[in-house]
Amino acid sequence: YLENFLKVPAQERSRTRLAYALSRDGKPAGGLKATLIETSGARTPLPWQAQSAMGGFTAGPAPWLPLGDENLARAVDRQEGDPASMLALTSRLLKLRRETPALRHGSFDVLHADAALLVARRRNEGSAVLVVINMSNQAVAWPVEIAAEGTVLVAENDASLGYLPPFAALIVQERI
Repeated sequence: YLENFLKVPAQERSRTRLAYALSRDGKPAGGLKATLIETSGARTPLPWQAQSAMGGFTAGPAPWLPLGDENLARAVDRQEGDPASMLALTSRLLKLRRETPALRHGSFDVLHADAALLVARRRNEGSAVLVVINMSNQAVAWPVEIAAEGTVLVAENDASLGYLPPFAALIVQERI
């Protein structure tokens, strides 16, 4: 089910990928930098400052991997203060993960998986969190076997309970 999702250009799926990655056990595959910045399939360092030499990433002669102009446009100083930025989303998701034990220590049960949709439940000590990811470039129907109820903790790309537009991500605190 993830194979088709990973074929979609990173720019289109990055917000959805981040929500999925931070809902899994441990750290996101490849680390957080890989989740934030990806170009041509290669990880590159996240620049701190768009206008400084080497993006403010290193004082040395050159970073380990080259910094392209597209990465400098995503520098931390350009994203700070923008509530819609990947940096802001990452901060919100990390805070949610710290504050929600089920996202860190809970079981991970796949409830629905097909070419477009992944639905998983994280459960820990009386708490349950539903993670719903539309991995396609088309809106998909909410699975009939999953109740569309609870408190929405995260909604990306205009997702809502019962509505899953393209590349949508939804994290819901379930009532148990």
